Amino acid sequence: MAAMSDNTAANKKHWDVKAATYETDPKWEKSMAQLIAAVEERRDFIGVSWARKGESDRTVRMIDYACGPGTISRALHPYVTQCRGVDLSTNMVAQYKARAKVEPADEYQNLSGTTQGLTPEQMDAFEGNILDDDGAALSDPTLRDADLACVSMAMHHMDDPARVALKLVERLRPGGVLFVIDFVRHEVPGGGSGAEHGAGMGEVFDATPTIAHNGFSPEQVRDMFEQAGAGDDFAFELVDSVEMPASSTVKPVIFFARGTKKAAASL
Repeated sequence: MAAMSDNTAANKKHWDVKAATYETDPKWEKSMAQLIAAVEERRDFIGVSWARKGESDRTVRMIDYACGPGTISRALHPYVTQCRGVDLSTNMVAQYKARAKVEPADEYQNLSGTTQGLTPEQMDAFEGNILDDDGAALSDPTLRDADLACVSMAMHHMDDPARVALKLVERLRPGGVLFVIDFVRHEVPGGGSGAEHGAGMGEVFDATPTIAHNGFSPEQVRDMFEQAGAGDDFAFELVDSVEMPASSTVKPVIFFARGTKKAAASL
C-alpha cells in the first residue's frame, strides 16, 4: 500500500469526524437536496443507458468514488442495478452501508419492487484509495467494468484529481461514462485565480485545510477527461440551480462534466 500523503490523511481524519452529520448540517441540507434533484433531472446529460423497471437481464453498474454517505448513489440508484461506493473514510463507508440497509426502498423507486432496504448486492461500499499501488482493498470484481463512475464534490480535496480520473476510467467498460461534479475555479480577491488552497472559502468550509484546489476551469476539466481516456462526447455544464453557501468574497458555482470511455475497436 502506498504511503498516505499529509493531505489524504487530513481528509480521512476530517471526514471520519463529519460522517454522521454530513447530510443533516443545516448549512448544507438545502444544497444537498438541490444537488440530488439536479442529478436526477440531468440523467440525459450524464448519458448512461439507464436500467428500466422490470429489466432483469442487464446489469448497469455504478462506482461512486469519494462517495461519502452515498448521496449521489441514492440519487441515481433507481436507474442502475448496482451501486458501489468507495471512500477513504471508515466512518463514511459505514454511513453508506447503514443508510442503504435501513432506508425504505421505495425512496429509490427500487427496480426490484421490494419495500425493504437495499441489499448489499444492490448497494455496498468499500474503504480504499484508488491511487494505492497494490489496489488490494478495491479488488472486488464488482468494481470493474462499470457503466458509470462518478466523483461528486470531492476532486477539489484530492492531491492528484487527474490521476484519480485515469484510475476510474480504467474501471469503466468501453463506452462507460465518467461523471464529475465540482466547483468552477474561482477568483481569489487580491490573489488571482486559486492563489492558495481554499482561499476565500474559510467562512464557508470548515474543511478548508483539506482543500487542495480552488475548483477547476472548463479547460482543465476537458484536459483531465481527455488524458484519462474519457474525452469522447465531453460536455461541461454550469448548474445554477444548486445554491452553495457563499462567503463574503466567494460565491461558489458548481459544474457537471461527463465524458465517454472510447469503445473497443471492432475487428
